[in-house]
Parts: sequence; C-alpha cells; structure tokens
Amino acid sequence: MADYNNQYLTLIAKGSGQFKFEITSANSQYYYSTNEGSTWVTGNSATTIAVSNGDRVMFKGTLTPIHSYPSYGIGTFSASTNFTAEGNPMSLLFDDNFIGQTSLSGKKYAFKDMFYNCTSLTSIDNLVLPATTLANICYHSMFRGTSIQSIPSGLLPATTLATDCYTFMFAYCRSLTSIPSGLLPATALTDSCYGAMFDGCTSLTSVPSDLLPATSLAHACYDSMFAFCSALTSVPTLPATTLADWCYSNMFYDCTSLNEITCYATDISANGCTSYWVSGVAASGTFYKSPSMNDWTRSTSGIPVTWNVVDYYEPIYKWERITPVQGDPTTFICDECEVQYRWTATTGYECSGTTKMTQEKKQVSYDSGETWTDVSPLETRAALPVIEYDSEDCGYIPDYNSQYLTLVAKGDGIISYESYYGRFNFCKFASDGHILKCCKNVDLGRDEADSNGEKIT
Repeated sequence: MADYNNQYLTLIAKGSGQFKFEITSANSQYYYSTNEGSTWVTGNSATTIAVSNGDRVMFKGTLTPIHSYPSYGIGTFSASTNFTAEGNPMSLLFDDNFIGQTSLSGKKYAFKDMFYNCTSLTSIDNLVLPATTLANICYHSMFRGTSIQSIPSGLLPATTLATDCYTFMFAYCRSLTSIPSGLLPATALTDSCYGAMFDGCTSLTSVPSDLLPATSLAHACYDSMFAFCSALTSVPTLPATTLADWCYSNMFYDCTSLNEITCYATDISANGCTSYWVSGVAASGTFYKSPSMNDWTRSTSGIPVTWNVVDYYEPIYKWERITPVQGDPTTFICDECEVQYRWTATTGYECSGTTKMTQEKKQVSYDSGETWTDVSPLETRAALPVIEYDSEDCGYIPDYNSQYLTLVAKGDGIISYESYYGRFNFCKFASDGHILKCCKNVDLGRDEADSNGEKIT
C-alpha cells in the first residue's frame, strides 16, 4: 500500500486539458514533474501544464504564505479537466524535505484557498494533511466549492487547533455525501475553528454522532458549521455542558430536513451562543436535552417551537473494584472481584412529561457479566426509544371537543347508519358468520351512512 505521507502532492488528470497553479506566495516559482520526479521543471503563475487522461503531475517548492489582502496563502490550483489529488501538500512548503513535517507553526494562511472553487477536483481520497501543529487560518477554504464526494478517514489528525484553522474548509462541496467518524478529534477548541466548515453541503444527509467530541468550547467555534445543509436529517451529539459566546450561532441555519438534535448543555447564558441556530429546520422533530436543563426557550434560538422534547440519559456501564469478604456470597466471587452495572429494557414504560418512553432497570453482576440481578432497591429510568408522544398513559388529555364522533368496535359485526330514521344499527356476528343480533341506537340527527365496521369517524 502506498504511503501518501511520503509522496509529493500529485494531481492526476481524468481527461485532456491543462493544470495551472497561480502563486500568491512571496516566492515567485515552484517546481513540477510529469515523470514521477525523475526531472523537475520550474513553474510560475503564468505556467500551464498540458495533460492527458491518466497523466500524473507532482509539485514541490519552498513557498512562503502571504498574509496581506487581497492575496493569502501560497496559491490556488485550477484545471480545465477533471482530476484527483493525492500525496502530501507539505511538499509545496518544504520542497524535498517534506517527509515527516507535521508543523505549520509560523505559516499562517498556509493552504488557504488552495483548491478554492475548483469544481474539476473530484477526489481527495488519497490526500494527506499530516500537520498536528496548526497555524491560524491554515486550511481556510482549502476545498471550498470543489466536487469531492467524500473525505478520507484521518485527514485531520490535529488535537490542538488554531484560530479559524478549518473555516469554510469544505463549504459548498455540493457533491459531498459523507463525513468519516473521528475526523475532528480535538476536545478543546479555539475561536472560529470550525466556522462554516460544511456550510452549503447540500448532498450531506447525515454525519457521525461522535464527530464533535469537544466539551470545552470557544468563541464562535461551530458558527454556521452546517448552515444550508438542506438534506441533513441528523447531526452530531453536542456533549458540552457550558456554552461559549456565539459557539452554536447559526449552526444548523436553514437545515430544512433536520429533525433530531441531542444537546447536553446546562448553561446557555453566554452571549449569542444559540443565536438562530435552528432557524429553518424541519417543522417536526425531537430535541433530546439534559434532564436537569430547564432554561431552554421555544424559538429559533432555542428549541424549535413545534418539536417534541425528551430528556436524554447516558447509558451507564461501568466497573467497580471491591474488597472480597469471606463468606459473603455477594462479594466473595474471586480473589480480585469487580462489580459491573448495566441498564436493560423492561416490558414496562416510564413517562417523561406526557411522552411514553421505554423503561429500563438497573442490574448488577458480580461474576464479570455472566449473571445479572436487579439492584435493591429497584432503580428504573426513562430511556429511548419513545413509545408514544402525547400518551394518555402519561397524563395526556385529548380534546374530545375537537374530535369527530367516533365509534369503536368491541367485537365482530356491522355498524350501519339509516339516514331516513337518523339512527345507527349494530349487528353482531355469530360464530358461523350469520347475524346473531341487531339493535337500534338513538336518533343522532345525521344524514350520512357508513357500514365498514371496526372504527368509524
């Protein structure tokens, strides 16, 4: 298997056309090879590289990112034919010494706009971005507006981020359909680090629930991250309990198909932290919140007005070390015993408000999970999945004033209505299918008839 970390940045043509790299670096030239690095040719912003289907062009240089308007970064690629990109872009910063380089320290704007609006780029499946030390704005808009359909697993290994490092990185990639689990491993964030990262990815339908593990947030860290992702139906779990200024602002703005959010937040007092974050989402859906959180409002900056709200409980599954007591069968199981707990579904139900939910009970095992018994005293809780919203079993009271007259059958037979007499007839079947008995009901003053039985409204 090829080690793309050790390969120069390589563009592979999928048809006949030209490649061009317009330099914005303080350096005015780069080098390219069309024969797998046997020879290198000097290029500049005016250079066009003619290619045919299957041609491979490698790039290297010692380019220094520009930091001033209107030019940023080291340059932008364009092409007149579809192509894929593979290898390690560090070769444009460190020339032949790129192998093993993992730091972008001091290289602000390093790869900003590198493939900006390059719709001819169709795949980065074999591209690597090995940096674990980032610089401000280093990957800003790097693949914005391209035609990639997927993102390779492990593309972004950094766990220490920098301001605006991934802002707009994949924005408006309208062919992007999936995001790999574990793509964003950082657990402590920086200002605007993921801002608008997937903004406008209209083919994205779902993302991994564990995509955003961070529990320590920063100013505007997720601002507009998934805005205008119109096909998105579910989003990552949001585990942070304390929010930061503008952290979720516009995060799911105009995600018109979105119908489920799980958010553990218990402190939403920060300025603008949820400003318009659910504006334009689906009309119906479910919002899972912390059971202890009662400060949410019903609005485009809170919980969607028409959504159901359910308290979310984390599964409990843990080990505890205990000291064995000779003669006590609940503790003396082995020389080094461990106690394991779990929650398991029962046949009953629990209520969360008027929502009828699955009931779980807590159990304990003293033999490494071989056998389980209920804890004493018995502990139960409400859990997913939801059995029924607006359940009468949980105290919901229907408004019968707003319900059509309804007849509910309690056996097999025929219900009919005689409009001339204005009355219902009920005919019960015998076991052989013959009519056993009929009776007349009161005059209801109606002039409609229905004889379909069971339940009539």
